[in-house]
Amino acid sequence: MSTTSPSASFVGLVIVVDEHGFSFFDLPRCRHYDRVAVLFAFDLIEVGGDDLRSMPIEQRNDVLAKLLGHPLKGIASTKIIPPLPPSY
Repeated sequence: MSTTSPSASFVGLVIVVDEHGFSFFDLPRCRHYDRVAVLFAFDLIEVGGDDLRSMPIEQRNDVLAKLLGHPLKGIASTKIIPPLPPSY
């Protein structure tokens, strides 16, 4: 069994969420919030040197969720929200 993990590149955003559920995008610049900052990964670009950008984003999101496995402290994957229908 291998103990190494494949390399991966993804697109994400680091935010701090306060006790009321409000998101702050500028607070991660301050090291004071390192312990409560969360990286939200929302698109997977490559895994193990394989470029995934030609795959539909829904499939890349599934691969990202599997790659992360269980929730990790400080990192989370996001779900894709489908667009509203044109008649909305």
